Amino acid sequence: MWLRSGLAAVLIAVLIIGLFMLPGYSGSLDLNGDGVVNCRDLCVVIAAFGSHNPLADVNEDGIVNIADWTIVARMVGVCGPVASFTYTPSNPITNAWIFFDASSSTTCHGTIMNYAWSFGDGTTGQGEAVSHQYAATGAYTVGLTVEADSWLVDSISTIVLVVEPPPPPPPPPPSENDPPIASFTYSPIDPTVGETVTFDAYYSYDPNGDELTFKWSFSDGNTAAGQVVQHSFSDVANYKVILTVMDIYGATDSTSKIISVESIPPTASFEYLPDNPMVGGNITFLSTSDDPDGYITSYLWDLDGTSIATSQNCSHVFTSPQKFTVTLVVTDNYGQQSSVSKELNLTLRNGDLLLWRSQASPVTLDPRNFWTHVGMYHQPSNMVIEARPEGVAFYPLADWFYPEKTCVRALRVITTQSIRDAAVNFAWSQVGCQYDLLSLVLNIKGSDDSDGLGWYCSELVWAAYCNASGNLVNLDPDMFRVTPDEINGAHEHVELRGEHLEEIPDTIWRDILWGWARCPVDLSITDPDGLVLNKQDSQILGSVYEEVDTDGDGEVEDLFAILDPKIGDYKIQVIPEPNALPTDTYSLEVGVNNETIVLADNVQVNEAPTQPYTIESTNTKEFYIWHYIFEDSFGRGTTLKINTEDKSFKFTTTSQDYGRRKATYMRVRHEAITIFHQDCELKLTSIAMGGRPDLCIAYIKDLVAFNKYLLFDKPGIE
Repeated sequence: MWLRSGLAAVLIAVLIIGLFMLPGYSGSLDLNGDGVVNCRDLCVVIAAFGSHNPLADVNEDGIVNIADWTIVARMVGVCGPVASFTYTPSNPITNAWIFFDASSSTTCHGTIMNYAWSFGDGTTGQGEAVSHQYAATGAYTVGLTVEADSWLVDSISTIVLVVEPPPPPPPPPPSENDPPIASFTYSPIDPTVGETVTFDAYYSYDPNGDELTFKWSFSDGNTAAGQVVQHSFSDVANYKVILTVMDIYGATDSTSKIISVESIPPTASFEYLPDNPMVGGNITFLSTSDDPDGYITSYLWDLDGTSIATSQNCSHVFTSPQKFTVTLVVTDNYGQQSSVSKELNLTLRNGDLLLWRSQASPVTLDPRNFWTHVGMYHQPSNMVIEARPEGVAFYPLADWFYPEKTCVRALRVITTQSIRDAAVNFAWSQVGCQYDLLSLVLNIKGSDDSDGLGWYCSELVWAAYCNASGNLVNLDPDMFRVTPDEINGAHEHVELRGEHLEEIPDTIWRDILWGWARCPVDLSITDPDGLVLNKQDSQILGSVYEEVDTDGDGEVEDLFAILDPKIGDYKIQVIPEPNALPTDTYSLEVGVNNETIVLADNVQVNEAPTQPYTIESTNTKEFYIWHYIFEDSFGRGTTLKINTEDKSFKFTTTSQDYGRRKATYMRVRHEAITIFHQDCELKLTSIAMGGRPDLCIAYIKDLVAFNKYLLFDKPGIE
């Protein structure tokens, strides 16, 4: 009924306004297209209520309704309502009634017909005056929308802050209130820096039985609350800890105690290198000690009961094969001490093996990668049985100590001690035998000394254990040479007992030049200094020449070996024996370290070259074989060396060495050798006869220095 009467009133108002032709705003709200916005446009909206007429849908929300009417009405000049409200109390609390009053809302035409509330907590209300409760604290947005009988509306909102009610006032104290009594305990009794200390006020009480609150002060800027609290102190000091207790009436009591915080003792620890130390080795001790609340001020090492060190790290050589206890004591800046001990087992048993890696060994291996000498420990005498170049003998254990030897390893053969003892007895029985370098060079080993040549170092050790165990312990199953490196790698039969290792400089290298000739010829070797080695004379230091029947066929072979070859040319001259027939044949092999080169293979004696075979040793530890060497016969100082196998040559003058070069072209036909070579530095043309007589003509041009050389090696002219 109200709607109908309200609608009628609106229509009457529109008609009245229309009669006066109220001017309006000219623009997009001119719905009827008469050029002005007036009440006739309101009629267009009213006529389209509830429809989807796009003309009357002013706010373009898809339907014509009161919102579109409001927009046009305000443009025409129809006055709408103004929303306004108040609420009490101004500081509301939870679960209390709040009264909202919208009587301050106004309108200039008609009356306000509807008041709609939203309380910000999901609930709503209707009416000019309403009340509401909030169960929880918070800031709530309260909104009011008012609607006049002209269908115009207005809205307003505000934030209402709801808080908790204040605590009730304490009850009035009794006429006589006894104050509480403060008391506490703590543990541990002697705390250290950073350690958690527990404080307990369990023994505090109130004579009236009232509830207490607890407050703590630790004198380091920190406080806490509660009956039981925990705290740690960051520095060594005396701290006054204060406990204050208060009852419900505000009466208090305090008590305090001095807490002495001590430093944490340092932790002593150390490591040693190598991990498997041995007697005589340079053992390095590294302190890994730590102090969590300060720093270490002193170190004291007790190394063997008599030797003392005071540095953070130290080294020591133990000279007796036994067990040692090493102790480290550390002291921190607060005077606290800590110690640690470790036991080093440096014992050696009878029959243990000592291996040495050094340039001083006569073995022909690279000492940077291989073990080169070995001996056997004799426990009763505390000495080592070794086969050295001086012969098989007892040598002092101290010869294996640092720094005399810098790379030593101790091995124990995995067998019974009785077999180890028997092996030592075998080695003992060989004391006095000579050193056997030739068997070493020829890759020959024997389990006895039937060849009469003696022993080399690893052969003696191998033979000792083979004989002692009936070949059950074989440190090298190979049928030829046994080396210290092979003994070190005999993992099935040996175990590591200790070592002391230091890096050997790259310059350390021990080389050997050796040769072998099958009869009927003799050899004469001349070194770069002109010193001679043959079966009658040995002028070269560290050399040996022997005639031995190595294969048991009744014919002896000529053998030689030279340690540490000098830089320069070694010349090997083949000399037929007096009883040799021209058709007899000979063979000649030479070796440099582990490389073997065949110089002659079943060559008839009458075809033996008049010139010596030449092996050149360089300063880079390289060795070259030269089949022919031609020297100028007229004093020009030019020399040409030729290797017909790999087609290389080397040209030198009195002032220039052009080095070994691969020939651009070399042809060997019968005994004629033709060479043509050209590179960015050297051009060479030569023709030579390598037979009897030797002849060579060569023309050489230095393309950089523009020097020209001539070589003419003429037979019969020296």
